[in-house]
Amino acid sequence: MIKADLHIHSNFSDGSDSIPELIKNIQDAGINIFAITDHDTIGGLSEVQKHLPSNIKFIKGVELTCKTDITLTLIIKN
Repeated sequence: MIKADLHIHSNFSDGSDSIPELIKNIQDAGINIFAITDHDTIGGLSEVQKHLPSNIKFIKGVELTCKTDITLTLIIKN
């Protein structure tokens, strides 16, 4: 069974956990696919690659604050 979380914030925005802490929590929860979607920054995305185990898929994302709303954007490559 695939278990995914596509809306995670790190301490690069308003989340409380660092990237290494998030990845440990993701592993502990048995999540196979996840996305980091920090508010208005992609600063943590390159940090993920340093700590990412080979058995977990990572989707790059960002939560953009626009004038009228917030948009969640995921970058998916085949």
